[in-house]
Amino acid sequence: MLKPLLLAAALSAALPAFAASTLIRDVRVFDGQRTHEHRNVLIDGTRIADPDFRGAPRAGTTLIEGKGRTLMPGLIDSHVHAYRYLDLPLLFGVTTQIDMFTGVSLMQEMTARMQRGENHDRADLFSAGTLATAPGGHGTEYGIPIPTLTRPEQAQGWVDARIAEGSAFIKIVLEAGNDTQPLPSLDLPTLKALVDAAHRRGKLAVVHIATLASARAALEAGADGLVHLFVGEDIAPDDLAAFVKLARDRKAFIIPTFSVMESIAGVQEQDVLDDRSLMALLLKEQVPSLKASHGPTARPEKLRAPRAVVKALRDAGVTLLAGTDAGNPGTQYGASMHHELLSLTQAGMTPSEVLAAATRVPAQAFRLPQRGRIARGYKADLLLVEGDPTADIGATRRIVEVWKDGTPVSPLRAARLKAVAEEASTLEGTASTQPK
Repeated sequence: MLKPLLLAAALSAALPAFAASTLIRDVRVFDGQRTHEHRNVLIDGTRIADPDFRGAPRAGTTLIEGKGRTLMPGLIDSHVHAYRYLDLPLLFGVTTQIDMFTGVSLMQEMTARMQRGENHDRADLFSAGTLATAPGGHGTEYGIPIPTLTRPEQAQGWVDARIAEGSAFIKIVLEAGNDTQPLPSLDLPTLKALVDAAHRRGKLAVVHIATLASARAALEAGADGLVHLFVGEDIAPDDLAAFVKLARDRKAFIIPTFSVMESIAGVQEQDVLDDRSLMALLLKEQVPSLKASHGPTARPEKLRAPRAVVKALRDAGVTLLAGTDAGNPGTQYGASMHHELLSLTQAGMTPSEVLAAATRVPAQAFRLPQRGRIARGYKADLLLVEGDPTADIGATRRIVEVWKDGTPVSPLRAARLKAVAEEASTLEGTASTQPK
């Protein structure tokens, strides 16, 4: 435990104490919605001062060459479970995380850091805190004490308690398990009561689903968004059309979470495991999670249904958000986001649509002000990459620089690259001294 703590302290110390003015010159800009060529973007302190700067920079401004590069908003991962490796997402360009369930104390600590303006070395975190589930239901198996519900009459008090703790939105679980592993689940009246209670307090209600039936039930109850889709080989055309129409009519957003659905189907994020630039930022203890999976055997055919659903949702104009469910087997914070972007393009979204689903769209969906766009006065949470990710989504992996609240993250990335290399060298040296 001591070594990770010392490393975290060293990484934090590697950042400058304050953010100064920076000008990224002659850069392609994806502003969260549109692409602009040959822009000059001026950062002043923690904010974007001018997304189309035309003047001469003042003395002392740091100049960054943008030719052949693309500047975009920092990535927003719309589904994580943050409980460790809080420094990791930022190294991969993820500047904001939407947390779907974590300990209340961690949620409150992160909120306080953000409010004090002291979160330049971590991704910002907006959390549901505790999730709503039935006694013994999904979410109760992780060792975190959870106040559960059994009746609609409990809903308003439960929601009020979460808001008092600091929950940014309300997360509800509607999952009954499967034939071999059934789970207790909330009944539909309690689901509806929770959604209504959240709305009465001005909070979003998002619902964890695992089947087409639970997805429809959540939408009919008034859920603002669905967390996950459902794995399967096929979906009947009539069922698909009805689900898409319901989602569109209810103006709900959907977070497919291909990263974890692939894990359920026993499929690894092989593209991440094979990417040296991504793996060079992961310590040895952080790699096994990527190699793990929920599914015991590879069943890639189980991904046909969710891909078909995403394509149909996209064609119908339903709001889609990029989220990884990081914290689960088969994922890793930050690194899996780049796989999620690739998976969404493979399901039929264009690269520009996917970039929007990881920047502007989640900021709007979760009501996060002044982030997710490159615009005057917005947070200077930015990602600079080689190439053009609006043409090749893989370009998001070719990171040149990340800025968090206007502060460059390159010192953190350099420190982590050094730590990983030193760890590998030490392990190699230890192995070479072992008797053969």
